[in-house]
Amino acid sequence: MTYERLQKVMANRGMASRRESEEYIRSGYVWVNGVQVTEMGLRVDPARTRIELRLPHTISYTTIAFYKPRGVVSNLPQNGETEIRDWLPDQYKELSCVGRLDKDSEGLILLTNDGVLSRHLLTGYHEREYIVRVDQPFTKGMEERLVGGVTILGEAIRPIVINPVGSHSFHIILTEGKNQHIRRLCAKVGLHVVQLKRIRIGSIVLGGLEKGSYREVPPHAFDWLISTPS
Repeated sequence: MTYERLQKVMANRGMASRRESEEYIRSGYVWVNGVQVTEMGLRVDPARTRIELRLPHTISYTTIAFYKPRGVVSNLPQNGETEIRDWLPDQYKELSCVGRLDKDSEGLILLTNDGVLSRHLLTGYHEREYIVRVDQPFTKGMEERLVGGVTILGEAIRPIVINPVGSHSFHIILTEGKNQHIRRLCAKVGLHVVQLKRIRIGSIVLGGLEKGSYREVPPHAFDWLISTPS
Protein backbone atom coordinates (compact mmCIF):
# COMPACT_ATOMS: atom_id res chain seq x y z
CA MET A 1 0.00 0.00 0.00
CA THR A 2 1.51 3.33 -1.08
CA TYR A 3 0.72 6.56 0.77
CA GLU A 4 1.11 10.01 -0.79
CA ARG A 5 0.85 13.55 0.52
CA LEU A 6 -2.73 14.80 0.70
CA GLN A 7 -2.11 17.84 -1.50
CA LYS A 8 -0.57 15.64 -4.20
CA VAL A 9 -3.57 13.30 -4.20
CA MET A 10 -5.92 16.29 -4.41
CA ALA A 11 -3.99 17.66 -7.37
CA ASN A 12 -3.96 14.27 -9.12
CA ARG A 13 -7.73 14.06 -8.72
CA GLY A 14 -8.14 17.50 -10.26
CA MET A 15 -9.62 19.04 -7.11
CA ALA A 16 -7.15 21.94 -7.19
CA SER A 17 -3.53 22.62 -8.00
CA ARG A 18 -1.03 21.45 -5.40
CA ARG A 19 -0.48 25.00 -4.16
CA GLU A 20 -4.23 25.65 -3.97
CA SER A 21 -4.67 22.36 -2.11
CA GLU A 22 -2.12 23.44 0.48
CA GLU A 23 -3.99 26.72 0.98
CA TYR A 24 -7.30 24.88 1.35
CA ILE A 25 -5.78 22.52 3.93
CA ARG A 26 -4.38 25.41 6.00
CA SER A 27 -7.78 27.16 5.82
CA GLY A 28 -9.63 24.09 7.09
CA TYR A 29 -11.59 23.47 3.91
CA VAL A 30 -10.38 19.87 3.42
CA TRP A 31 -11.98 16.81 5.05
CA VAL A 32 -10.48 13.32 4.87
CA ASN A 33 -12.79 10.39 5.54
CA GLY A 34 -15.14 12.78 7.34
CA VAL A 35 -12.44 14.40 9.50
CA GLN A 36 -11.31 18.00 9.02
CA VAL A 37 -7.61 18.41 8.23
CA THR A 38 -5.80 21.66 9.02
CA GLU A 39 -2.14 20.69 9.25
CA MET A 40 0.25 19.88 6.43
CA GLY A 41 2.08 16.59 6.06
CA LEU A 42 -0.78 14.10 6.12
CA ARG A 43 -0.23 11.09 3.88
CA VAL A 44 -3.18 9.12 2.52
CA ASP A 45 -3.90 6.06 0.41
CA PRO A 46 -4.81 7.46 -3.05
CA ALA A 47 -6.99 4.47 -3.92
CA ARG A 48 -9.11 4.33 -0.76
CA THR A 49 -9.27 7.78 0.80
CA ARG A 50 -12.40 9.93 0.56
CA ILE A 51 -11.45 13.58 0.22
CA GLU A 52 -13.94 16.43 0.36
CA LEU A 53 -13.35 20.09 -0.40
CA ARG A 54 -15.81 22.17 1.64
CA LEU A 55 -15.42 25.75 0.54
CA PRO A 56 -17.16 28.61 2.42
CA HIS A 57 -20.82 29.09 1.56
CA THR A 58 -20.08 32.76 0.91
CA ILE A 59 -18.56 31.65 -2.40
CA SER A 60 -21.40 31.37 -4.89
CA TYR A 61 -21.00 28.97 -7.80
CA THR A 62 -23.26 28.54 -10.79
CA THR A 63 -23.28 25.79 -13.40
CA ILE A 64 -25.60 25.54 -16.38
CA ALA A 65 -26.26 22.94 -19.04
CA PHE A 66 -26.61 24.54 -22.47
CA TYR A 67 -27.75 23.12 -25.81
CA LYS A 68 -25.18 24.51 -28.22
CA PRO A 69 -26.64 24.79 -31.72
CA ARG A 70 -24.61 23.85 -34.75
CA GLY A 71 -22.70 26.83 -36.13
CA VAL A 72 -22.09 28.38 -32.70
CA VAL A 73 -18.52 28.35 -31.32
CA SER A 74 -17.66 27.56 -27.71
CA ASN A 75 -15.35 30.56 -27.32
CA LEU A 76 -12.96 32.90 -29.15
CA PRO A 77 -15.26 33.83 -32.06
CA GLN A 78 -13.63 35.09 -35.24
CA ASN A 79 -14.89 36.93 -38.32
CA GLY A 80 -18.37 37.56 -37.03
CA GLU A 81 -18.94 34.08 -35.58
CA THR A 82 -21.60 33.62 -32.89
CA GLU A 83 -20.44 32.23 -29.56
CA ILE A 84 -22.33 30.66 -26.68
CA ARG A 85 -22.23 33.86 -24.61
CA ASP A 86 -24.29 35.58 -27.29
CA TRP A 87 -27.17 33.22 -26.43
CA LEU A 88 -27.07 33.77 -22.67
CA PRO A 89 -28.59 36.44 -20.39
CA ASP A 90 -26.24 38.77 -18.54
CA GLN A 91 -26.10 36.74 -15.30
CA TYR A 92 -24.51 33.81 -17.16
CA LYS A 93 -22.20 35.58 -19.60
CA GLU A 94 -19.19 35.33 -17.27
CA LEU A 95 -19.41 31.54 -16.97
CA SER A 96 -16.70 29.54 -18.72
CA CYS A 97 -17.24 26.55 -20.98
CA VAL A 98 -16.01 23.23 -19.62
CA GLY A 99 -14.24 21.74 -22.61
CA ARG A 100 -15.66 22.46 -26.02
CA LEU A 101 -17.84 21.33 -28.88
CA ASP A 102 -16.56 22.19 -32.35
CA LYS A 103 -18.51 24.60 -34.50
CA ASP A 104 -20.14 21.91 -36.63
CA SER A 105 -21.30 19.87 -33.61
CA GLU A 106 -24.28 20.47 -31.36
CA GLY A 107 -25.66 19.39 -28.04
CA LEU A 108 -24.77 19.45 -24.36
CA ILE A 109 -22.02 21.68 -23.00
CA LEU A 110 -21.54 22.78 -19.39
CA LEU A 111 -20.59 26.28 -18.28
CA THR A 112 -19.49 27.16 -14.75
CA ASN A 113 -17.56 29.59 -12.57
CA ASP A 114 -16.46 26.73 -10.28
CA GLY A 115 -12.81 26.08 -11.06
CA VAL A 116 -12.62 22.92 -8.94
CA LEU A 117 -15.65 21.40 -10.66
CA SER A 118 -14.25 22.34 -14.05
CA ARG A 119 -10.95 20.59 -13.29
CA HIS A 120 -12.84 17.47 -12.20
CA LEU A 121 -14.76 17.41 -15.46
CA LEU A 122 -11.70 18.00 -17.61
CA THR A 123 -9.52 15.36 -15.94
CA GLY A 124 -10.08 11.65 -15.58
CA TYR A 125 -12.05 9.49 -17.97
CA HIS A 126 -15.71 10.40 -17.57
CA GLU A 127 -18.29 9.12 -20.03
CA ARG A 128 -19.47 11.39 -22.82
CA GLU A 129 -22.27 10.13 -25.06
CA TYR A 130 -23.07 11.27 -28.59
CA ILE A 131 -25.52 10.54 -31.37
CA VAL A 132 -23.75 10.32 -34.72
CA ARG A 133 -25.34 10.34 -38.18
CA VAL A 134 -23.11 9.40 -41.11
CA ASP A 135 -23.31 9.53 -44.90
CA GLN A 136 -23.19 5.76 -45.55
CA PRO A 137 -24.58 2.63 -43.91
CA PHE A 138 -22.80 1.86 -40.64
CA THR A 139 -21.95 -1.82 -40.89
CA LYS A 140 -21.17 -4.44 -38.26
CA GLY A 141 -17.63 -4.66 -39.62
CA MET A 142 -17.13 -0.93 -39.09
CA GLU A 143 -18.45 -1.20 -35.56
CA GLU A 144 -16.13 -4.11 -34.73
CA ARG A 145 -13.12 -2.29 -36.12
CA LEU A 146 -13.78 0.84 -34.07
CA VAL A 147 -14.50 -1.03 -30.84
CA GLY A 148 -11.41 -3.17 -31.43
CA GLY A 149 -9.24 -0.09 -31.32
CA VAL A 150 -7.79 2.43 -33.72
CA THR A 151 -5.21 5.19 -33.43
CA ILE A 152 -5.72 8.92 -33.72
CA LEU A 153 -2.72 11.14 -34.38
CA GLY A 154 -0.45 8.26 -33.44
CA GLU A 155 -2.21 7.46 -30.14
CA ALA A 156 -4.40 4.47 -29.39
CA ILE A 157 -7.82 5.52 -28.15
CA ARG A 158 -9.39 4.04 -25.03
CA PRO A 159 -12.17 1.45 -25.37
CA ILE A 160 -15.50 2.81 -26.60
CA VAL A 161 -19.10 1.61 -26.65
CA ILE A 162 -21.17 1.82 -29.83
CA ASN A 163 -24.90 1.12 -30.17
CA PRO A 164 -26.32 1.33 -33.72
CA VAL A 165 -29.72 3.07 -34.01
CA GLY A 166 -30.60 2.58 -37.65
CA SER A 167 -28.56 2.07 -40.78
CA HIS A 168 -26.90 5.49 -40.78
CA SER A 169 -26.82 6.42 -37.06
CA PHE A 170 -25.30 5.19 -33.82
CA HIS A 171 -24.72 6.19 -30.21
CA ILE A 172 -21.10 6.31 -29.13
CA ILE A 173 -19.67 6.62 -25.62
CA LEU A 174 -16.15 7.94 -25.10
CA THR A 175 -14.14 8.48 -21.94
CA GLU A 176 -11.77 11.07 -23.36
CA GLY A 177 -11.96 13.75 -25.98
CA LYS A 178 -9.36 14.54 -28.60
CA ASN A 179 -9.69 17.22 -31.24
CA GLN A 180 -12.19 16.07 -33.90
CA HIS A 181 -12.21 12.71 -32.08
CA ILE A 182 -15.42 11.20 -33.46
CA ARG A 183 -14.97 12.63 -36.94
CA ARG A 184 -11.48 11.11 -37.08
CA LEU A 185 -12.83 7.77 -35.82
CA CYS A 186 -15.46 7.71 -38.55
CA ALA A 187 -12.90 8.64 -41.20
CA LYS A 188 -10.91 5.54 -40.19
CA VAL A 189 -13.71 3.38 -41.61
CA GLY A 190 -14.52 5.60 -44.58
CA LEU A 191 -17.45 7.51 -43.09
CA HIS A 192 -18.24 11.22 -43.09
CA VAL A 193 -20.17 12.68 -40.15
CA VAL A 194 -23.37 14.41 -41.21
CA GLN A 195 -24.59 15.27 -37.71
CA LEU A 196 -22.91 15.03 -34.31
CA LYS A 197 -24.83 15.72 -31.10
CA ARG A 198 -23.60 15.26 -27.52
CA ILE A 199 -26.39 14.10 -25.24
CA ARG A 200 -24.65 13.24 -21.97
CA ILE A 201 -21.64 14.08 -19.80
CA GLY A 202 -21.38 11.67 -16.87
CA SER A 203 -24.87 11.70 -15.34
CA ILE A 204 -25.78 15.11 -16.77
CA VAL A 205 -28.06 14.66 -19.79
CA LEU A 206 -29.26 17.00 -22.52
CA GLY A 207 -32.81 15.95 -21.74
CA GLY A 208 -35.56 18.17 -23.10
CA LEU A 209 -33.42 21.23 -23.75
CA GLU A 210 -34.08 22.90 -27.07
CA LYS A 211 -31.34 24.44 -29.20
CA GLY A 212 -30.03 27.61 -27.60
CA SER A 213 -31.75 26.94 -24.26
CA TYR A 214 -30.21 26.19 -20.86
CA ARG A 215 -30.95 25.12 -17.31
CA GLU A 216 -29.08 25.49 -14.03
CA VAL A 217 -27.48 22.32 -12.66
CA PRO A 218 -27.46 22.02 -8.85
CA PRO A 219 -24.18 21.09 -7.11
CA HIS A 220 -25.51 17.73 -5.88
CA ALA A 221 -25.92 16.64 -9.52
CA PHE A 222 -22.14 16.23 -9.59
CA ASP A 223 -21.82 14.02 -6.51
CA TRP A 224 -20.89 11.12 -8.80
CA LEU A 225 -17.92 13.14 -10.02
CA ILE A 226 -16.53 14.70 -6.85
CA SER A 227 -16.65 11.47 -4.83
CA THR A 228 -15.01 9.29 -7.47
CA PRO A 229 -11.20 9.09 -7.43
CA SER A 230 -9.64 9.78 -10.82
